[in-house]
Amino acid sequence: MFIVKAGDKELAEKKRKQTKQFKCRICGCVFKADKGEYWGKDWYFDYRYYSKCPCCGSEADETKGKKL
Repeated sequence: MFIVKAGDKELAEKKRKQTKQFKCRICGCVFKADKGEYWGKDWYFDYRYYSKCPCCGSEADETKGKKL
């Protein structure tokens, strides 16, 4: 096999993990979760991701595009 252009291994690992950042509305905890530790919900064509807060156990929202 001959590699013409080497790929970015760090980028590939990030895409496999699909890590997302979340913030809990109850306790204010900010954390990151990998694929399998979060789930998605479709709210009228607005797909959002949620995860269980590691501090208080409530449902936390993804912080994509939001300032913390």
